[in-house]
Amino acid sequence: MLNTFISFRTPLRRYAGLAGALWTAMLFLSWGWNLHTQNLSVQAIAEDEARTIVDMDNSFRKWVSGHGGVYVPLTSETAAEPAMHGSGKDVRTPEGRRLTQISHAYAMRQIYAERARKGLPYGGIASLDSVRSGPPEPWKRTALESFLSGKTESMSLSGEGRGAQLNYMRAFRTDADCLSCHAQDGYRLGDIRGGIFSTVPLAPLLEAERALHVSLIVWHLLIWGLGLAGISLAYLGLDRAMTRMWVSEERYRCLFSTSRDALMTLTPPSWAFTSGNPATVAMFGAKDEAEFTSRGPWELSPERQPDGRPSAEKAREMIETAMREGFHLFEWTHRRLNGQDFPAEVLLTRTEAEGKAFLQATVRDITERKNAEAERQVTIQTLQDALTQVKLLKGFIPICASCKKIRGDKGFWESVETYISQHSEARFSHGICPDCGKKLYGDLYDREFPEGKGPGA
Repeated sequence: MLNTFISFRTPLRRYAGLAGALWTAMLFLSWGWNLHTQNLSVQAIAEDEARTIVDMDNSFRKWVSGHGGVYVPLTSETAAEPAMHGSGKDVRTPEGRRLTQISHAYAMRQIYAERARKGLPYGGIASLDSVRSGPPEPWKRTALESFLSGKTESMSLSGEGRGAQLNYMRAFRTDADCLSCHAQDGYRLGDIRGGIFSTVPLAPLLEAERALHVSLIVWHLLIWGLGLAGISLAYLGLDRAMTRMWVSEERYRCLFSTSRDALMTLTPPSWAFTSGNPATVAMFGAKDEAEFTSRGPWELSPERQPDGRPSAEKAREMIETAMREGFHLFEWTHRRLNGQDFPAEVLLTRTEAEGKAFLQATVRDITERKNAEAERQVTIQTLQDALTQVKLLKGFIPICASCKKIRGDKGFWESVETYISQHSEARFSHGICPDCGKKLYGDLYDREFPEGKGPGA
């Protein structure tokens, strides 16, 4: 029984362990996926920021070049731009402030130099013309060379740790505003002059990403722990419920197996026997339960019941009554597998399991009871027959000590024959006993009846 109980609980433990493993794997995959998504999000944010910087750079350059440059005060940091020509290059305001005209490129170089010193995203213009701008960095050279093969933009990562950065470059083509200042440089409309780039430091984004990673780990650990706690509670609840069910089933199985009554089950729609305890197998003379369950109720019955009804028809009626009323008790004539008929008392009880209804039958062999009833009926009939032939005399009867007459109910003395004839159904036949024969007839009696038998004896 202990081994059965252990084997009963083993699948539940296996399923609980499998659920815990699946939950852990699912949370691990979720954590990995979220890390991957966050990494992609950081890169996507950096790429969007890099493109935005280039877009703003282009807009500012077009605005400045569209106005022919801008005037700014001359300072130690902002000197006159050599590339600007004309009499209007340097002007003085009515207040006496000196202003110098600068191009979009000069303005953007100063803006981006300030942003680079502060560790903020910055940009600029790159070219393969090493004479004008010096040799480009490797990533810039790779991007610029890709523009010559038809590409319009390039994205790459460089550096490690806190120095990691995302580099973006877009092809920079000559337009009408450019030719106003650079026509003498040999550029034609639509020529690629180089590229406008932006560099976004990844350190701030990576710091934010690390904070999100920690939060992600904490939340996943919390959810993982809550999930395991839920699985454990579910396992304990199911274990208790299944233990109670197992105990109940074992109790029923024990009662089913050890009952001296024949217990069996029938299931719809065929209503064939689906199980039978050892008492059932013995009662019907089957080899085993399998041989018994291969038969239906009407197959283990004579063709007709004592009331003349076909067994198959009446069996279905008894089953329908039990299913409708919940139970049905009746007498039935069954037939063993060896062909011997026997009377039985049958109790059909409607039962449900897993939402399906079936019948449990309790069958008792009442052959002994029927034989006893038959013997009792014979005895009763015999006694009744005797009573019809005998009329009993009871109580005190006054009889004469000398002549043996009896005083009747009315006070008159009557002979014994008369009294008994009136008070019972007995009749008399007369004779003489040997003693009286000798007394009355002497030797004559002995000669007439030598063996001592008187007349009428």
